[in-house]
Amino acid sequence: MNLIFCLSYLSFYQTIFLVEKYGVNNVKIITSNQNINKFFSVIYGEDIVCFIESRSMLLPKNIQQFIIFPFRIIDVIIKKRKTWNTFKKVENSNIYFFFNAAGYFQAWLLNKLSKKNKLFYEEDLKLDSFK
Repeated sequence: MNLIFCLSYLSFYQTIFLVEKYGVNNVKIITSNQNINKFFSVIYGEDIVCFIESRSMLLPKNIQQFIIFPFRIIDVIIKKRKTWNTFKKVENSNIYFFFNAAGYFQAWLLNKLSKKNKLFYEEDLKLDSFK
């Protein structure tokens, strides 16, 4: 099984290339973008895509956010446990990821999966031309 983390539209080229290379039956695309989820579900089928909702955990700035904050922490803990139960059996797989930033939950999952799998990273945005 090959896992591909596709969190950005910039990763479409690499993701499509890998799906075509390994075949639909040997790939799972993980995304936190609803439109990317719909796009790959239409092209390759819903079974190949795994949507993981991702929200940032900003510190509270007012009293209303302060009251809600503990519940958001509990929500994240539950989501992490549920997600890890889904992926903890993945072993000896290739994991491809392309994101540069704003993938905190996915970075946590990559860290957990890295212990028993091979990770492959390629920049989805090359900044060499800005030097």
